[in-house]
Amino acid sequence: MLKPMENYSGYFISDQGIVYSNLGRGNRRNNKTVPLYPIRPRVLPSGYTRVYLRNSVTNKREDVLIHSAVAKGFLPNPTHKLYVNHKNCRRDDNRVSNLEWVTARENTQQTEQLRHIVRDTNGRYRSEFDYSVFAEQQSSLLYSPLPSNIEKSRV
Repeated sequence: MLKPMENYSGYFISDQGIVYSNLGRGNRRNNKTVPLYPIRPRVLPSGYTRVYLRNSVTNKREDVLIHSAVAKGFLPNPTHKLYVNHKNCRRDDNRVSNLEWVTARENTQQTEQLRHIVRDTNGRYRSEFDYSVFAEQQSSLLYSPLPSNIEKSRV
């Protein structure tokens, strides 16, 4: 399922964690659209994926973390939690079924339970998990053509 992204006209987010656009190069000014096409995400060293989009309110380009966009578009957040957790700990798996709203404490507790972070002798957290390995292994799998159940039309 596709939903328009709030504050980003011409961009759409799928429940599978893929960002699409119907804006072609130079078409923003003349209000023309093109058939939907997926936007290739970039993988951060931390393993999170992001896309670079133009905010239609501020008219400035900005990086948008895909997991946050999926959560805002598809997950209700009645208790106004601020963080999005990947249930399976794969930061490149941005399907709505893998995401949940959490507090900072809930997010840290899960990470500690899985031993992805541990406290050192000074009581500070340090990571025991190399997320960049996921990024390298999965970067070729992140780009996906338009799903077959979405017709190529001008939205």
